[in-house]
Amino acid sequence: MSLTEAVKAYLAKIGAKGGAATKGVTSEAKAEAARKNGAKGGRPRNKKPSKAALAKRKSRKRLWKKIT
Repeated sequence: MSLTEAVKAYLAKIGAKGGAATKGVTSEAKAEAARKNGAKGGRPRNKKPSKAALAKRKSRKRLWKKIT
């Protein structure tokens, strides 16, 4: 087993342990909020960025390259 695989295995192990510690344990307020959200269709899907947002991001990258 390589070092990378060993690290991944270790992180998976501690992640599973952390997830198991809180599995199924929620406050009544959280449970009620989840039910209300589910009744409305759940979490909205991620939206694609608009063309304006993409252009703004691109111009910021160009400006950053000039500065650095």
